[in-house]
Formats: sequence, C-alpha cells, structure tokens
Amino acid sequence: MGKIKFNHHELDHEKVLNDLNIGFYIGNFRGKVLMHNQSFNRILGFQASDNLIGMRIGRFIEDQDYLKKYYHLLKEYNEVKNMTMPIKDAQGNLKVIQLNSQLIRDENDTPHEVHASFIDITHSFLKQQELKKELLKSETQYKVLSQELELILDHIPGIIVYKDTENNIIRVNKFAAMVHNMKKEALQGINAFDLYPYELARSYWEDDLEVIKSKQPKLNFIQPWKPKEDQKWLNTSKIPYIDEEGNVKGIIAIAMDITEHVTIQKELEESKKNLDEKINQLTCLYEISKIDEKPNLRLSDLLRRTLELIPPAMKHPKLVCARITYQEIVLETSDFQETEWKFSIEQDINSSILCLDVCYTQAKYISKEEQNLIEEVGHRLKNIIERIEARRDLRSIQWLLKKDTINREVFLPNYGDLTKLNGERTILDSIGADLLQEIASEFFDLLETSSAIYEKNGDYALGYFSSEWCRFLDAASRKLCNTEDNQEALNSGKWHCHESCWTRASKISIFKDKEIDIVCDGGLHIIAIPIKAGDEVVGSINFGYGNPPKENYKLKHIAKKYKVEYTKLKEIASSYRTRPPYIIEIAKKRLRSAARTIGYLIERKKTEKALELEKQFAEHILNASIDTIYVFDPQTGKAVRWNNAFRRISGYSDQEIASMKAPDSYYSQEDLKEAQEATRNVLSNQETTLEISLITKKGNLIPFEYTGRSFQTIGGKTLIVAVGRDISRRREAQLLLQHSEKKYRELVDLANSIIIRLDKDAHIQFINRFGQSFFEYSQEELLNKHVIGTIVPKTETSGRDLEKMVKTIFKNPEKYIQVENENITKTGNRVWISWVNKAILDNYGNLQGLLSTGIDITEKKRAAELLKKSEKKYREAFNRVDFYKDLIAHDMNNVLQTIQSSVELYKLIQKDPENIKSQEEVFTIIKNQVTKGANIVSNIVKLSKIEDMRIPTEPILLKYVLNRTIEHILKAYEMKNIEIIIDASKEDYIVLANDLLYDLFDNLLINAVKYNDEEVIKIQIKISERNIEVNDYIQLEFIDNGIGIREELKEKLFERMYEKERRHMGLGIGLSLVDQIVKSYNGKIWVENRIQDDYTKGSNFILLLPKAQSSPE
Repeated sequence: MGKIKFNHHELDHEKVLNDLNIGFYIGNFRGKVLMHNQSFNRILGFQASDNLIGMRIGRFIEDQDYLKKYYHLLKEYNEVKNMTMPIKDAQGNLKVIQLNSQLIRDENDTPHEVHASFIDITHSFLKQQELKKELLKSETQYKVLSQELELILDHIPGIIVYKDTENNIIRVNKFAAMVHNMKKEALQGINAFDLYPYELARSYWEDDLEVIKSKQPKLNFIQPWKPKEDQKWLNTSKIPYIDEEGNVKGIIAIAMDITEHVTIQKELEESKKNLDEKINQLTCLYEISKIDEKPNLRLSDLLRRTLELIPPAMKHPKLVCARITYQEIVLETSDFQETEWKFSIEQDINSSILCLDVCYTQAKYISKEEQNLIEEVGHRLKNIIERIEARRDLRSIQWLLKKDTINREVFLPNYGDLTKLNGERTILDSIGADLLQEIASEFFDLLETSSAIYEKNGDYALGYFSSEWCRFLDAASRKLCNTEDNQEALNSGKWHCHESCWTRASKISIFKDKEIDIVCDGGLHIIAIPIKAGDEVVGSINFGYGNPPKENYKLKHIAKKYKVEYTKLKEIASSYRTRPPYIIEIAKKRLRSAARTIGYLIERKKTEKALELEKQFAEHILNASIDTIYVFDPQTGKAVRWNNAFRRISGYSDQEIASMKAPDSYYSQEDLKEAQEATRNVLSNQETTLEISLITKKGNLIPFEYTGRSFQTIGGKTLIVAVGRDISRRREAQLLLQHSEKKYRELVDLANSIIIRLDKDAHIQFINRFGQSFFEYSQEELLNKHVIGTIVPKTETSGRDLEKMVKTIFKNPEKYIQVENENITKTGNRVWISWVNKAILDNYGNLQGLLSTGIDITEKKRAAELLKKSEKKYREAFNRVDFYKDLIAHDMNNVLQTIQSSVELYKLIQKDPENIKSQEEVFTIIKNQVTKGANIVSNIVKLSKIEDMRIPTEPILLKYVLNRTIEHILKAYEMKNIEIIIDASKEDYIVLANDLLYDLFDNLLINAVKYNDEEVIKIQIKISERNIEVNDYIQLEFIDNGIGIREELKEKLFERMYEKERRHMGLGIGLSLVDQIVKSYNGKIWVENRIQDDYTKGSNFILLLPKAQSSPE
C-alpha cells in the first residue's frame, strides 16, 4: 500500500505518529502525495489501508486563498509552522487541521519535496467558535454622554475626559478644553499620544489599560500633568465605562489639580523610603562593625553573623538568600539558590579569596544602592578578617615582645602638641584623640618608630614618636627652623621630619589617592595611606619602618643635614632592634585597615548627622500631609505612629489614639469586615485599596479611601501603614454622574452621519437613526444580519470583491482605518460611502467587532470616476502619439543616415573596378537598412492595431508557425552560424492565437541572434504544458547563449516606455510588440538567466500561451 516505509529503527516512530493521530506525508512541491501514514488516511476520511499515492493534497482545500498563502510561505521560508487550514475530507465533512511543512530543495535550489505533518483540530476549533459566539451575545450598545450632563460637567472646576479603548478622546468638559487652550470640538477625536509628550501619554495610557482590563475603577491616584519644566499633579479617578453586557467601552477620567499637596506627599514618601533603606543599610554595617568588638572573635562566628545581617538590609528581605565562601568555610542561608538576579563580590585577603553571593529568589534586580551595600559589607569583612588574622599572627610572634615593654603613653615633644594647630578637625573631631591613638597602636606597637595622621589640608590629627632615632632627629630638625612658633616652623621647609612625613609622603598620597612609599631624610622608609570617607579623601595616615642606616657614610650625611653629632647618631642607630619583614608587612596591613576604619568612622559620623536631619525632615513632611497616615501593629491593633491629619479628623487625642485598637475602634460592624479582610490582604504582600467610613469621636461618618501596605522593622516586626483620603466630594460627584447617565443614549442618534457596529463575524449589532433612514431599513430588519447582502453588495459595479474586502478588513483592521466602497440601499440604489473604522478589542487584545462611521460620497465619487476615465483616455492617446513620433524620428533617422552614408561611400568606390566586392557589401547594407525600416513601419502598424482594437484569436498549430519562423530567421541570417533546437514531447500543441504569432516568435528569435557574440549561436526552444490557477497554458522557453540582460533592465524590459528609455536600452520596438501581442492573447511573458545568478551566460524568455481546447480548422 501507499504508506511510508520505515526501517527497523523507525517502526516505533511510525506507531507513535499513528497512535497520536498525526497525519504525515511526503509529496512533491505541487502537492502530489508520494508517501503517507495511516493517520493521514483517517483524518482525510479514507480507510487506513487505502493507497493514496499520486493523489493531490490540494483537492481537500476548497479555499484557494489558503492554498496560495501556504505555497507562498513554503517557497519563501522553506517551512510552514502551525498553519490552521479548513479542509473537506473524502466524505465531504468540513474539518480544520493544523499543518506543519518543510520544503526540501535539490542541489540547484529548486523545490524538490515537501515533508508535512498535520493534526485534526476540528473539535477545539468549533469549540472556540462557539465560545466566540457566546461572547458576541454579551455585547450591548454603547453608553455615551448626553448634552444635559455635559452642561453639568462644564461647570465642574476639574478635568473630565471620556476616552474609548483606543486612547481617543471622545468627550471633554469645558474646563478640560480651557486648560488645554483648545476648543472642545478640536480636542474631541484626538488621540492622547498626539496631545501629550510621549512619556506622559504612555503613563496615562498604562493607567487606562489597568482600568480597562480590571473593569474596576482606579480612584484618587496621583499622576503628573504637563511637561517637567512646568510640572503639575492631578488627583485622578478613572472609571470604566461598561455596557449592559459587562464590556468596557471606554474610561471616564476625573482629575483635580493637587500639585501643592502632591509635592509635599512625594517629598515625604521619597524621604521615608530613602530613610528606611539607609537605616537598614547602616544598621547592617554597624552591626558588622560591632561584631569585631567581641573578645576572642572566631572567623566562623563573624561570617555566620554577617550572613544573618544581609537579608534584613535589602529592599525585599523575604526574597533574599546569601552565601559566604572563605578558605574552607562555606556558609549559606537556609533557602540559598543561585538565580539570575544575583550580585557577587570578591575580596583578596592575604592571597585567599572571600566570595559573597547575594541573590533574589524572584524577579527583583539588585539596585545600585544594594550593590554598594554588598561591596561595603565585603570591604568591612575584609578589614575585620585582616585584623583577626593580624591578631592571630601577633600572638604567634609574642616571643619578640617578651623582653621589651612598649610605652603606650604619647610622647610629647618639647615644642608641644601640633594637633592644637588643627583648624580642619574633620578627623580629629570625628574620631577623637584617644581613639586615634588606640587605632594607631594596632600597627605602631609592632614597629616603635613614628606615625602621623594628617587632615586633608596637612593639619596634624595625631603625631606619634616612639623610637629614640625618630625623636632625636625630629627634635634636631625642629631646632633648624629658628623659630618658637610651630606654624612658622611647619611652613619653613627646614623641619626635615615634617617635610618627609607630610610633603613627600602623605600630601602626595592624598593628591594621588594611592599608597606612597618613600625613604625619608632620616634614612627610614615611610608608607602613607590615604584615608577615605566614602569616595572622598579626607586625610592620610603613615608610619616609618625599617632599620636606621648602619653605613658610616650615610650616618655622616644625616648628621651633617640635621647638624647633630655623628657619634651620638651612630650610638642610637646601633640600639634599634630589627623587625623581621613579615612583622613590617603585618604592620602595613594594619595601617591600611586603620585608614579604612578611620574613614568608616568619619562616614558613619556624617551619616548619623544626616540621619538626624532626615528624621526631622520626615516628621515635618508626615504632618504636612492632608491625608491621614496611621501605622499600627496588626497583631495587637495598637497604633505605632499617626500624623496630625489623623488626630484632627478623627477628633481623638494622642493619648486616646494610643490606647485604641485598630481597626475595631474606628469603623462600623459592616465596614469592619472589609477592613479586616484588607488587613489580611496587606499581610500577604498585596497593596490594598478600599473605601469605608471613619467614625469620628463625635460620631460622624466620613467616607475614606484607604491604601494599605505592610513593611518590616529592623527587628523583623511587621507593621501596616494606612494612608486615608476624605472622598466625600468625590462620592457626591459620582452620584451626579449616575443620576444623569440614562439621558445620554440619544447622542448617537443625533449624529448627522451613519454610525454602525458590527460583531467579529460582520453581523450588524447597531445602526443609528440616520443610517436606518439612509439605507431605507428599520433597525429590526438589520439587527444580527450580515453586512454583505444588506447594505454592502457582494461585488462593486467595477467588479471588486467586497465580500473578500470585508474579510480582509476584519483580519487586519488596523490597516483599514479608512476605506471607501460601494454600498446598496434596500431599494437597490448603489451609493458610495467613506467609512472610518475602529476595532473593538477585548481585555486580551482580541478583535470583538468594528465601530464604523460613514459619510455619503456618491456624487463626489461619480464625478471623480468620470474625470479619471477621461484623463486616462487622453493620456494614453497622447503617449501613444509621442511614442510613435520619437520612434520614427530616432529609429527611422538611423536607417536613413546609414543609407545616406552607404550611398556616399558607393560614389567614392564605384569607378574603381577593384572595389566590386566592396560595392556589393554597400548594397547589402542598404538592402538590410531598407528591410529594417520596413520592419519598423510594420511593427508600428501592428502595435497600433493591437492597441486600438482586439484581434480575435483561433486555435493554431504551434509547431507549424514556429517552424516557418525558424526557416525565416535562418534565411535572414544565413551568414551566421545558428543552431536552433526544439525540445517538445509531442507535435500537436495547439494554442489560441492569430497571425501575430509569427511576429511574436520572429521578434524573440531576432533578439536571441542580434544580441549574441558567440561563434555558434545556440537557441533551445522547450515546449511543455502547464496549469496555473485552473488555467491551461502551453509554455515555451527560448533559451540562448547570448550576452544576457542585466538584472536592473529585466524589470523595465516589457514596460511601455513612451519617453526615450527604450532606445537607450538598445531594445527598439520589438519587445514592446511582443508584450502587447502576449497580453492580447491573455498570456504571460518574462525573462530569466539561462544560468542562475549569472546573466552573462545568456537569457531564457519564458512564454505562456492559452491552450486551445479544439483543433484548428
């Protein structure tokens, strides 16, 4: 049988395809079945055992549009995916299949085979159609505003706008028109995207879509109005306009200017948000810093506690997981999982990598502030770990310190305390002298040399001298300044120790923001580290390290520079105890850690100060709000915070509010249920809005709109903040709107144009009175009737298929916003209407129907058609005359000039007997030119006849005409080596043509010979039968090996060129005549390359002539 044969590896696949009822077949490009499976038979209504090889798959597809689209997609993209197609099976049953196909091409890129599979989706398709019909029943007529309510709304000092679901403004009140500096009529009909800047319009539209999709009003929300340079704020409510069937037809927006209130409110919210986030982050960093204060702190305890502190410091604590990896320690939160919303940092600590990974478990991207926090946590961990490891290393070298007891008392030089000259005082006041000394002791105890901490301007925050070497040289260089004034001494440039420590080390480290390591004038090394508070360099810290010089020449040089005794200097140098290199490296690490610690403490001091200011500012903003703000504990109902507005409106004192329980104490039993439900929603992380009435101390009921949100305190306690707004005035406005709503139904019927609404199947659901009168129908006669056959004929007078046009409009309504077509009245009068169409979409963007407005343009259309026909007729006549004039003037002039030149040449050579051969050649030229001129005149006459009248056709034996034309060509060009081969499967091809067929073949063959530079001119003529769109043709291919035709010329080859284009292309009138003859036969002609993608190898003129159904007489 004709099913697909599988090898033993594919038998299971065949069974699966049949079990799943997936039809599968392989066919050629024209739809002929070559292989198929059993499911193919079942779906198409055949027995499983039937052999369907050779059958054309197109026989099951009645709608040729689907078939054309299918082959177009297949040829264009080599595949068709999930195409839904209606078919009729062998039993005549209508089915719907979902088709997937792949086109296989051969090595010449020619379509070879089609591999296709399909499934029967008839049941689901019909179910979907039934659901769509059910949706149609739920549609009702639009509710629109009437003039009476419009008068009321015009006196409301607020913006009121009614828009449709396409963002078009339908109605506005007078105040809205006034603030837009436009008339109401000009404003109505404008799309909001054409009225406002794009970003503003998009924001409005997003709010509209929210209301449209939810079918719920969005009340008393704040939105911007006007550009940023003139920013205004509106208190806006948007109410869905819903018809009786529950469909949203548009939205009504009511907006009041509350710019001043919003400005204060936004400042409060932004301040509070920044404050909360900053507090959480600072708390995290502060707690990490406090960990380091614990005695005998273990590394694992530090990392574990840090891991616990990270989630509460993030914006969404419940969605955060984290992991810390260091050396052999790997610690994770219990719910850790790596996600795409991840931020990681690494810190190099003594050649070991500390890795900190923080992830959100849901789609929350880590903000820049959170990234900075994570980086700072890593940075501080590094500092603490370095200190832990440094202490550990210090304990391991205690043997070095056993013999010496370090004097930690600050040595005060005889010139006094330089920190008293400190005018900058950023470091000194932020840290304090005692704490600076304690911080410096972390590294200084290891070295016993000298250390200094400088402000950014060079003022001393700490000066520390421990070794006898540094004290001795510092005192000596101070004497060189020759002044009792320390400030003068510092500025003198003679204080060598100060110049080394500040000018050559710390000052440069501040300027370059990097470590500086130099050799000082006293022979020791000085390393200086910039101190940074955040991103700002606020100072520098340094210390001296290394051994004093031992070489005599160096000591003598220093003694001379400092003007001290050489022997004394040598004695001091000899007494210094050497520190091993690793001790120096530890001290350097501690120096860097000290710089960071000082910077952090300064930054913390600044933050604490700013935090206090933020708290004061937040308190001011909180109480400046006109809305009530109430924060309570949902577990106990006790109030935590409230603003002045709540106290004033409720009428209770602060003591009474603190003792009352929320929400029980403030609402009636009916409203209390809603309040309790809202509390539960808020606790489940849902921002909730509700409207209930607040009972004041005096017993008054005030309607409020509340918005509630939950948040967590630093300690992890969940609180709820409820923001309430008095909506008494809005309630009154809504009652007015509802009271007048019914009086707007007459507005559509007052329109002086046709207004009609169609469902998605083009059935009429509504037509206004003007439309009923125009088309001479009553509404009952048109309701639920298809638009085709009632007010739209199936075809126009011109033959345009209006039924197909209506289907096309419903497939792509956005492309047919405005159309003009012929319509018909009940009494049969043909009228022309200009329609403006608006698609009606559901909440998911699916087409539900069209709303169309029409204007009668019958008289205008008829006048335009008459004018168009007249213009076309005269233009064609003029172009024809102009074409023939140019043709005769140019081509005949060329012929006459050639003859004239030949005659003059003949006069010169006729008296010379030796030029007999040349004379014959001249006569041949003259003869050929006369023949050419005769052909031009003959072609013009024939072309004119074809254009002026239709010459009847009759059955003609194709090969008879072709053979006679070939004989004529071979005789006319007997001097050329021409090979013409006819490739045909039979002799009796019969076409519908006339005597002009000789001219058609003659011009094509002359063209192939004339434009050929080869020694042997080869022309192959292939003849075959072809069926295109149920029409039978005889196809002829004239294939030559000539010079070919460039791609850009192919497009213009058969065009009518009444200007001078054709002769510039060297084509004469021949191909124009060919094109006209072919068109008169209702045939087709085009040209391709003989070899694909290489036009220089010759051309292939392909000709389709209608096949005759009878034999010639």
